[in-house]
Amino acid sequence: MPRPVSLIIITLLALAQGILGVLRSFAWFQTGIDISGHGFLVAPLAGAVLYLRGGLVAVIALLYLLFAAGALMRKAWSWVGLIAALMNLLLVFGSVTLMEEIVLALPWTIVPVALTWYLLSPAGRLALRRHHRGLSV
Repeated sequence: MPRPVSLIIITLLALAQGILGVLRSFAWFQTGIDISGHGFLVAPLAGAVLYLRGGLVAVIALLYLLFAAGALMRKAWSWVGLIAALMNLLLVFGSVTLMEEIVLALPWTIVPVALTWYLLSPAGRLALRRHHRGLSV
C-alpha cells in the first residue's frame, strides 16, 4: 500500500523540526559553555542550566528524527512522535513562562500541533497501520 501524501508531508515536517532542533541544541550548548567560563558561582550554574536545556532540546529533536524514520517505514514505534510533540509543546510553554518572547517561541509550536493533530486523527492512525495481504496488523 503506498504512503499517503499526508503522511509524507507530516514526516517531512517532523524531519525539518528534528534537524532544526539539533541545530538549536548546539546553540544552547555553545551559550552554556560561553557563560560557564565567566564568574565564580552564578555564571557556571547558569551555564549548566543552559547546557541541560540544550540536552533536552537534542533529545526531543532525536525523537522527531526517530518518528520520521518510523513513519516512513510504518513501524508501530513511530508513535514516539506524539511524545516528541508533547515534550516540545511543554518546553515552548516553559520558555514563554520564563519570559522568552512569544514571537520567538511560537514557530516551534507549529509542527508539534500539526503532528499531534495528525497522529490522533483517523487519517493519521490509518496511515501508520501496517498492512499485510490487505489485512491490518
